[in-house]
Amino acid sequence: MKKGLYVLIKKFVLLIKTIVFFFTVKMKYGRQIHLYLINSIKGKLQVHLLPNSFVDIGDFFMVEGPCYIKCLEKAILNVGDKCFLNHNCSITCAERVDIGNECAIANNVVIIDHDHLVGNNGVENRLESSPIRIGNKVWIGANAV
Repeated sequence: MKKGLYVLIKKFVLLIKTIVFFFTVKMKYGRQIHLYLINSIKGKLQVHLLPNSFVDIGDFFMVEGPCYIKCLEKAILNVGDKCFLNHNCSITCAERVDIGNECAIANNVVIIDHDHLVGNNGVENRLESSPIRIGNKVWIGANAV
């Protein structure tokens, strides 16, 4: 009986944590982010959105965490329904990243749609970007970049 109660308490704590995350990002970013109230945010999920960027996260987003999502100015990130991010995943978007439904992204995966330009005098103060499209039911293995 104690084990059943422990599991129930653990699920309740996860629910509360997910709801707190929802209201925190909605208060901070308002219309810049769209996500559903009920998700499964187990570990830390850090979201950083610059002005005029937008994130749309589908139904039942699962994050093991810690994970990091960042959208630069005017960037768009779409994550489909029932997607899973494992430990230490990072998504940084300068233009556009689309992730389909039911995708599983393993630990230590980095998704970046841009690179720094290097000129004759070293790294320039601008980026080169190209949209990324990940289809439905895609699994990305550990440590992929």
